[in-house]
Amino acid sequence: MTNKLVIDIVRENISTSKVFFHYGIDYCCNGTITLAEAIKDLEVDMNTVINELKKHLSDNLPSEENMHLMMPDELIEIIKDKHHGYLHLNLPLIHESGQIAVRENPEEAKVLVDLLSAFVELRDNLNKNIFKEDNIIFPYILNITEAYKNDLKIDIAPFRKITNALNFMELENNKTHMLLSKIRTLSNNYSAEPSSSKICKLFYSKLKEMEEEIYIHLYIQNHILFPKAIELENTVSGTVN
Repeated sequence: MTNKLVIDIVRENISTSKVFFHYGIDYCCNGTITLAEAIKDLEVDMNTVINELKKHLSDNLPSEENMHLMMPDELIEIIKDKHHGYLHLNLPLIHESGQIAVRENPEEAKVLVDLLSAFVELRDNLNKNIFKEDNIIFPYILNITEAYKNDLKIDIAPFRKITNALNFMELENNKTHMLLSKIRTLSNNYSAEPSSSKICKLFYSKLKEMEEEIYIHLYIQNHILFPKAIELENTVSGTVN
Protein backbone atom coordinates (compact mmCIF):
# COMPACT_ATOMS: atom_id res chain seq x y z
CA MET A 1 0.00 0.00 0.00
CA THR A 2 2.91 2.39 0.61
CA ASN A 3 3.42 2.81 -3.16
CA LYS A 4 -0.25 3.48 -3.90
CA LEU A 5 -1.29 7.01 -4.78
CA VAL A 6 -3.29 8.73 -2.06
CA ILE A 7 -6.09 9.54 -4.52
CA ASP A 8 -6.31 5.89 -5.60
CA ILE A 9 -6.76 4.79 -1.98
CA VAL A 10 -9.66 7.22 -1.60
CA ARG A 11 -11.16 5.95 -4.86
CA GLU A 12 -11.29 2.46 -3.36
CA ASN A 13 -13.38 3.71 -0.47
CA ILE A 14 -14.24 7.36 0.15
CA SER A 15 -14.33 6.82 3.93
CA THR A 16 -10.50 6.58 3.89
CA SER A 17 -10.60 10.36 3.43
CA LYS A 18 -11.22 10.60 7.18
CA VAL A 19 -7.79 9.10 7.86
CA PHE A 20 -6.05 11.48 5.48
CA PHE A 21 -7.93 14.44 6.92
CA HIS A 22 -6.94 13.39 10.45
CA TYR A 23 -3.25 13.53 9.49
CA GLY A 24 -3.59 16.72 7.44
CA ILE A 25 -2.92 14.98 4.11
CA ASP A 26 -4.53 16.65 1.10
CA TYR A 27 -6.08 13.75 -0.80
CA CYS A 28 -8.16 15.96 -3.09
CA CYS A 29 -6.04 18.64 -4.73
CA ASN A 30 -2.61 17.06 -4.17
CA GLY A 31 -3.44 13.37 -4.01
CA THR A 32 -1.16 12.23 -6.85
CA ILE A 33 1.64 11.24 -4.47
CA THR A 34 2.25 7.87 -2.87
CA LEU A 35 1.22 7.09 0.68
CA ALA A 36 4.90 6.85 1.62
CA GLU A 37 5.56 10.34 0.23
CA ALA A 38 2.49 11.73 1.96
CA ILE A 39 3.56 10.72 5.44
CA LYS A 40 7.35 10.87 5.19
CA ASP A 41 7.51 14.22 7.01
CA LEU A 42 4.82 13.36 9.56
CA GLU A 43 5.60 12.08 13.03
CA VAL A 44 3.50 8.99 12.59
CA ASP A 45 4.17 5.27 12.20
CA MET A 46 3.46 3.97 8.70
CA ASN A 47 1.88 0.76 10.02
CA THR A 48 -0.50 2.79 12.17
CA VAL A 49 -1.73 4.71 9.13
CA ILE A 50 -2.01 1.56 7.02
CA ASN A 51 -4.04 -0.23 9.71
CA GLU A 52 -6.40 2.73 9.99
CA LEU A 53 -6.83 2.82 6.21
CA LYS A 54 -7.50 -0.93 6.06
CA LYS A 55 -10.31 -0.56 8.57
CA HIS A 56 -11.99 1.99 6.31
CA LEU A 57 -11.27 0.03 3.14
CA SER A 58 -13.25 -2.85 4.61
CA ASP A 59 -16.28 -0.64 5.30
CA ASN A 60 -19.48 -1.62 3.53
CA LEU A 61 -20.72 1.69 2.27
CA PRO A 62 -24.46 2.27 1.80
CA SER A 63 -25.42 2.10 -1.88
CA GLU A 64 -26.21 5.81 -2.02
CA GLU A 65 -22.57 6.54 -1.16
CA ASN A 66 -21.20 4.32 -3.93
CA MET A 67 -20.80 7.41 -6.05
CA HIS A 68 -18.60 5.94 -8.76
CA LEU A 69 -21.64 4.07 -10.09
CA MET A 70 -23.90 7.13 -10.16
CA MET A 71 -24.88 9.29 -13.11
CA PRO A 72 -23.99 13.01 -13.07
CA ASP A 73 -27.56 14.10 -12.25
CA GLU A 74 -27.54 11.86 -9.15
CA LEU A 75 -24.18 13.25 -8.06
CA ILE A 76 -25.36 16.83 -8.56
CA GLU A 77 -28.38 16.16 -6.36
CA ILE A 78 -26.10 14.90 -3.58
CA ILE A 79 -23.72 17.84 -3.93
CA LYS A 80 -26.49 20.43 -3.88
CA ASP A 81 -28.54 18.86 -1.10
CA LYS A 82 -25.77 17.66 1.20
CA HIS A 83 -22.65 19.71 0.49
CA HIS A 84 -24.00 23.03 -0.75
CA GLY A 85 -26.73 22.67 1.86
CA TYR A 86 -24.10 22.26 4.57
CA LEU A 87 -22.28 25.42 3.47
CA HIS A 88 -25.46 27.50 3.18
CA LEU A 89 -26.39 26.52 6.74
CA ASN A 90 -23.01 26.60 8.43
CA LEU A 91 -21.04 29.46 6.88
CA PRO A 92 -23.22 32.13 8.58
CA LEU A 93 -23.07 30.23 11.89
CA ILE A 94 -19.29 29.93 11.75
CA HIS A 95 -18.97 33.63 10.98
CA GLU A 96 -21.21 34.57 13.91
CA SER A 97 -19.35 32.30 16.34
CA GLY A 98 -16.05 33.80 15.19
CA GLN A 99 -17.28 37.34 15.78
CA ILE A 100 -18.44 36.44 19.30
CA ALA A 101 -15.15 34.61 19.98
CA VAL A 102 -13.18 37.77 19.12
CA ARG A 103 -15.25 39.79 21.63
CA GLU A 104 -15.13 37.19 24.40
CA ASN A 105 -11.41 36.36 24.17
CA PRO A 106 -9.43 39.63 24.14
CA GLU A 107 -6.21 37.82 25.10
CA GLU A 108 -6.46 35.84 21.84
CA ALA A 109 -7.86 38.71 19.77
CA LYS A 110 -4.92 38.99 17.34
CA VAL A 111 -5.07 35.34 16.29
CA LEU A 112 -8.86 35.26 16.24
CA VAL A 113 -9.12 38.41 14.10
CA ASP A 114 -6.66 36.97 11.57
CA LEU A 115 -8.51 33.66 11.65
CA LEU A 116 -11.87 35.31 11.13
CA SER A 117 -10.47 37.41 8.27
CA ALA A 118 -9.19 34.28 6.51
CA PHE A 119 -12.54 32.58 7.05
CA VAL A 120 -14.44 35.54 5.54
CA GLU A 121 -12.21 35.43 2.46
CA LEU A 122 -12.81 31.69 2.19
CA ARG A 123 -16.56 32.10 2.68
CA ASP A 124 -16.77 34.67 -0.10
CA ASN A 125 -14.76 32.46 -2.45
CA LEU A 126 -16.97 29.45 -1.63
CA ASN A 127 -20.17 31.41 -2.20
CA LYS A 128 -18.85 32.55 -5.59
CA ASN A 129 -18.07 28.94 -6.49
CA ILE A 130 -21.48 27.70 -5.37
CA PHE A 131 -23.23 30.35 -7.48
CA LYS A 132 -21.28 29.32 -10.61
CA GLU A 133 -21.93 25.64 -9.97
CA ASP A 134 -25.66 26.02 -9.29
CA ASN A 135 -26.36 28.47 -12.11
CA ILE A 136 -23.87 27.65 -14.88
CA ILE A 137 -21.97 24.38 -14.57
CA PHE A 138 -24.57 22.06 -13.05
CA PRO A 139 -27.44 23.07 -15.40
CA TYR A 140 -25.13 22.42 -18.36
CA ILE A 141 -24.15 19.00 -17.02
CA LEU A 142 -27.82 18.16 -16.43
CA ASN A 143 -28.56 19.06 -20.08
CA ILE A 144 -25.89 16.78 -21.47
CA THR A 145 -26.92 14.00 -19.07
CA GLU A 146 -30.50 14.28 -20.32
CA ALA A 147 -29.25 14.16 -23.91
CA TYR A 148 -27.22 11.05 -23.13
CA LYS A 149 -30.18 9.30 -21.50
CA ASN A 150 -32.30 10.03 -24.58
CA ASP A 151 -29.56 9.04 -27.03
CA LEU A 152 -29.44 12.54 -28.53
CA LYS A 153 -26.64 14.49 -30.15
CA ILE A 154 -26.28 18.19 -29.37
CA ASP A 155 -24.10 20.93 -30.80
CA ILE A 156 -21.55 22.14 -28.27
CA ALA A 157 -19.33 25.09 -29.08
CA PRO A 158 -15.71 24.61 -27.95
CA PHE A 159 -15.87 27.56 -25.54
CA ARG A 160 -18.84 25.98 -23.75
CA LYS A 161 -17.11 22.70 -22.99
CA ILE A 162 -16.74 21.61 -19.38
CA THR A 163 -12.94 21.67 -19.49
CA ASN A 164 -13.00 25.43 -20.12
CA ALA A 165 -15.18 26.04 -17.07
CA LEU A 166 -12.94 23.79 -15.01
CA ASN A 167 -9.87 25.83 -15.88
CA PHE A 168 -11.45 28.83 -14.18
CA MET A 169 -12.74 26.72 -11.29
CA GLU A 170 -9.26 25.30 -10.70
CA LEU A 171 -7.93 28.76 -9.86
CA GLU A 172 -10.68 29.24 -7.30
CA ASN A 173 -10.19 25.74 -5.91
CA ASN A 174 -6.49 26.50 -5.46
CA LYS A 175 -7.47 29.62 -3.54
CA THR A 176 -9.81 27.56 -1.37
CA HIS A 177 -7.01 25.10 -0.64
CA MET A 178 -4.61 27.94 0.22
CA LEU A 179 -7.10 29.55 2.60
CA LEU A 180 -7.93 26.24 4.30
CA SER A 181 -4.21 25.67 4.87
CA LYS A 182 -3.89 29.19 6.26
CA ILE A 183 -6.82 28.63 8.64
CA ARG A 184 -5.38 25.30 9.81
CA THR A 185 -2.03 27.00 10.52
CA LEU A 186 -3.50 30.06 12.26
CA SER A 187 -5.66 27.85 14.47
CA ASN A 188 -2.73 25.58 15.36
CA ASN A 189 -4.50 22.64 13.74
CA TYR A 190 -7.81 23.74 15.28
CA SER A 191 -6.48 23.66 18.84
CA ALA A 192 -8.16 26.32 20.96
CA GLU A 193 -6.52 27.37 24.20
CA PRO A 194 -7.77 25.51 27.31
CA SER A 195 -8.83 28.87 28.75
CA SER A 196 -10.80 29.86 25.63
CA SER A 197 -14.52 30.48 25.93
CA LYS A 198 -17.03 27.82 24.87
CA ILE A 199 -17.98 29.81 21.77
CA CYS A 200 -14.30 30.09 20.80
CA LYS A 201 -13.86 26.32 21.09
CA LEU A 202 -17.02 25.91 19.01
CA PHE A 203 -15.56 28.25 16.39
CA TYR A 204 -12.43 26.11 16.10
CA SER A 205 -14.46 22.90 16.05
CA LYS A 206 -16.74 24.16 13.28
CA LEU A 207 -13.77 25.33 11.21
CA LYS A 208 -12.31 21.82 11.43
CA GLU A 209 -15.64 20.25 10.47
CA MET A 210 -15.93 22.68 7.56
CA GLU A 211 -12.50 21.78 6.17
CA GLU A 212 -13.32 18.07 6.14
CA GLU A 213 -16.67 18.77 4.48
CA ILE A 214 -15.13 21.00 1.78
CA TYR A 215 -12.50 18.44 0.80
CA ILE A 216 -15.09 15.69 0.44
CA HIS A 217 -17.19 18.11 -1.64
CA LEU A 218 -14.23 18.94 -3.91
CA TYR A 219 -13.25 15.28 -4.21
CA ILE A 220 -16.72 14.26 -5.40
CA GLN A 221 -16.78 17.08 -7.95
CA ASN A 222 -13.23 16.92 -9.27
CA HIS A 223 -12.67 13.18 -9.26
CA ILE A 224 -16.12 11.69 -9.82
CA LEU A 225 -18.66 14.18 -11.23
CA PHE A 226 -16.55 16.16 -13.70
CA PRO A 227 -14.77 13.17 -15.31
CA LYS A 228 -18.17 11.47 -15.77
CA ALA A 229 -19.65 14.66 -17.21
CA ILE A 230 -16.76 15.10 -19.67
CA GLU A 231 -17.21 11.50 -20.80
CA LEU A 232 -20.92 12.09 -21.47
CA GLU A 233 -20.17 15.40 -23.16
CA ASN A 234 -17.85 13.66 -25.60
CA THR A 235 -20.55 11.05 -26.29
CA VAL A 236 -23.38 13.48 -27.05
CA SER A 237 -21.35 16.21 -28.73
CA GLY A 238 -22.32 16.91 -32.33
CA THR A 239 -20.65 19.13 -34.90
CA VAL A 240 -20.89 22.90 -34.55
CA ASN A 241 -21.21 24.65 -37.91
